[in-house]
Amino acid sequence: MVAVASDDPRDLEAALARYCEEHPHAADTIDGVRRWWLADPAIPIADVEAALEALVKRGTLDVRRVPGSAAIYMNRRR
Repeated sequence: MVAVASDDPRDLEAALARYCEEHPHAADTIDGVRRWWLADPAIPIADVEAALEALVKRGTLDVRRVPGSAAIYMNRRR
């Protein structure tokens, strides 16, 4: 689990990137990321999704989308 310093979206992205550095084999859904990586159910799911997508665009994370299933986000360095 990683702590988010503030409500700034960049802090959420940084926290998720740190988690991936510390856990190179981590992979989870948006809800799983909020529950297990961040351990903070107060963070809006839309904010978590936006941060994950920003990290995908930046090349930090990969995402696997399977029709009829939740997207799985994972460290690109796996």
